[in-house]
Amino acid sequence: MSEPEIVRTNDAAQLAQSAASRLAKLIVSAETEGRDFHLVLTGGGIGIQTLAALRDEAKASAMSWSHVHLWWGDERFLPEGHADRNETQAREALIDDIDIPADNVHPMPASDGTDHAEAERAATNYSQALTVAARGQGPVPAFDVCLLGLGPDAHVASLFPGLPGVHENEAAVVAVHDSPKPPPTRV
Repeated sequence: MSEPEIVRTNDAAQLAQSAASRLAKLIVSAETEGRDFHLVLTGGGIGIQTLAALRDEAKASAMSWSHVHLWWGDERFLPEGHADRNETQAREALIDDIDIPADNVHPMPASDGTDHAEAERAATNYSQALTVAARGQGPVPAFDVCLLGLGPDAHVASLFPGLPGVHENEAAVVAVHDSPKPPPTRV
């Protein structure tokens, strides 16, 4: 693991651009090394701005996405295509405009998906997908970068202070109920 580095920017747009530039370099470096790159996406204003800036970086450099795997750190448990889903926003900002194999995009289940009507089942299914991708090396793949945002109420990845998910030590993915920020159910 590398040493933490603090990067200060003047505003959200500059932060998104800086993060996107660093991500693009890491993705290209992984390709040069002949290895897969596992990126965990986040939602939120700056998270989605970062993905849009990464899309622009990718277009400018014609970088390859064939080795990149996209995962989600959390998701609002809503129907597929709902405007508030992190997946929907990520597709609009980045995924729909890059040449990434469909099998390399690993969205969390939607509330209207097959066998995913319950958030607990969706969490279990996503956890299993992570375990399969880890290829026996642990409960999740070795993520190269995990993008996370911090909500104004101090939640990170739909883990809200005071809710049970914060205290989970075993499961890689949990269902969240009674979120203080809509929607109330998340994964």
